[in-house]
Amino acid sequence: MRYLSWLPPLLWLIAAGVVVWFAIEMIPSTPMPDQLLGWLFLAAGIGFLWMCRREFPAARGDAPPPCGAPTRPARPMPPEHVPPPPERRLPDTEPPHYPLSPALRAQLLSVVNLLRQAAILQSGEVTDTAVIECAEYTDAFTEIDLPLTLVILGMLAEQRATPWARLAFFTDQVEVSQGDPCAMIAELARISGHRDVPRQVRFELSGDALPGGILDPPANAVLEFELENCRHTIAFTFYAKYLPGGLIEQAVSILTPPDTARRFFTAACSDHPVIACAEPGAVAKMNAALGREPVWVPV
Repeated sequence: MRYLSWLPPLLWLIAAGVVVWFAIEMIPSTPMPDQLLGWLFLAAGIGFLWMCRREFPAARGDAPPPCGAPTRPARPMPPEHVPPPPERRLPDTEPPHYPLSPALRAQLLSVVNLLRQAAILQSGEVTDTAVIECAEYTDAFTEIDLPLTLVILGMLAEQRATPWARLAFFTDQVEVSQGDPCAMIAELARISGHRDVPRQVRFELSGDALPGGILDPPANAVLEFELENCRHTIAFTFYAKYLPGGLIEQAVSILTPPDTARRFFTAACSDHPVIACAEPGAVAKMNAALGREPVWVPV
């Protein structure tokens, strides 16, 4: 029975030989178009040879066993060659959760309500639930005052699709690119109510960006931008890893809306610049409610 497996390839080989021989005899002695039949036989012979080659692995026993056929058990691998088991990956965990006590919730919402009364946070801009939830995933607070409330609002700003209408957060001590000064002006223009977006026209840097810690640093950069069909030029100090010196102070004099009472204020209690655009009277009431020292000061 073992030899019967050689029968299919042998028959294909014989058929290929006969057809090819007939084609070789026919092609030289037959004119066109009858010669095409000889070429057809030659193509058929090549196909028969391909079928013969296809049947050879099964005749030699090299073909893989059919699905479901019993296979020889594999020999065990020596222990020194056994690959180590794959590392167990820990499942993704939720970020740490620090539930706020009733007292901390009251402190947080008290500051948030003061920001709403000063129109630094707009009415309906954020819910108390969203602020509390963000605070509980920010840190384990023992008390919450204005600086920590601004930290929470800054974290919440990164999660929101819509930025705060009258509040802007800037990060200090990071790499600064040449496009960042105009982006800062655009953020100030946004919170002051300008509908137009500043467009950078020219940026010139004299030499390299300066390091921090220099007393009375010179202005080494010039930014020219266009806003509402007017061009403005600001000379300021461009640092490598600090916010531009003198840029915000000059920008607010350009961007202060002339048709409203709103002005720019910065939170003196924050490690990173936080700029708000609000009415001075409302800000004064908030400063009085928070303590003797003003926490919001004019830029």
